Amino acid sequence: MEKLQQHFAKLLRETDTRFHRYLYGQINWANRMVGLTGPRGVGK
Repeated sequence: MEKLQQHFAKLLRETDTRFHRYLYGQINWANRMVGLTGPRGVGK
């Protein structure tokens, strides 16, 4: 289990978090729940 956690932590460290979709700035992140709807495969 520890090896799995280490692998997951490595994947998180290597993930680029600078990219945001164009609607990112319009979402009110202070809300308790945020839902994104749309067709499959469009990059929600």
